[in-house]
Amino acid sequence: MSVESLGGSRYSLLLIDDFSRSSWTFSLKTKGEAAKMIRDWITAVEVTFSTKVRGFQSDRGCEFTGSALQDFFREKGISHRLTAPYSPQQNGLCWNEFTTDE
Repeated sequence: MSVESLGGSRYSLLLIDDFSRSSWTFSLKTKGEAAKMIRDWITAVEVTFSTKVRGFQSDRGCEFTGSALQDFFREKGISHRLTAPYSPQQNGLCWNEFTTDE
């Protein structure tokens, strides 16, 4: 069962810079919004920090493997590394961000 936020979002997109460990979280109403959000985020990071994003790691979700995002990575020269199937350990940084304190 999925629960909507007050704004109608059902998904969260967490992006973490591997070097600085800075993180950005975005609320999404559909998984289809992820590709545009990632493209916009990469563009903003490159402009704001005057640097080039060289790599992107994700799981194998369809929101990350679609042709729109793959074409963008190819155009920008960004290496897209996919984690191995059924290996949540490779997404440890993301999972640590979503832990809750009791």
